[in-house]
Amino acid sequence: MYPGTDMLQYALGVFKLGGTVGHPGQTFGFQSHLAINPTTKNSYIILVNNAAASGTELLLELLELDKQK
Repeated sequence: MYPGTDMLQYALGVFKLGGTVGHPGQTFGFQSHLAINPTTKNSYIILVNNAAASGTELLLELLELDKQK
């Protein structure tokens, strides 16, 4: 969506962000996020069973922490 930037790119249910690719999902108060970094071979899975919490924010914080390593 925004080539050449660090902004989230999303198409056909798959996102690309900060070197990772992944897929989110949600239904009736449950959320899931899967992200894989093909370069480092790291995988991240977030499962949330609370509609008030943001799984996306958790994933973004996790990816930011991983960048700092």
